[in-house]
Amino acid sequence: MIEDIPEYPIIRGSIEKEGVELLELKEYLLSLKPVSVNDSDGIRLSFEDGWLLIRVSGTEPKIRVTAEARSSRQVHQLYDGSIKIIEEYIGETKE
Repeated sequence: MIEDIPEYPIIRGSIEKEGVELLELKEYLLSLKPVSVNDSDGIRLSFEDGWLLIRVSGTEPKIRVTAEARSSRQVHQLYDGSIKIIEEYIGETKE
């Protein structure tokens, strides 16, 4: 039975930043057009073929990003897209 469970590509990373307002960041991330959003533990965005979880680290001044999708191409699109949006948000909050 275990062999029948599909494995999907996953990417984990982080961006060094503290003092992030997740509700403000969520507004930026909605541009990725998720099917649903859950913000009970960070921001979890669900898509047709994958998901993203963005949360503030509890131990370091970092934003943690996890992406999983059905294909390598899709997981990279989700991860890279979210990193770009987070960096955009950080750049605007510095001004």
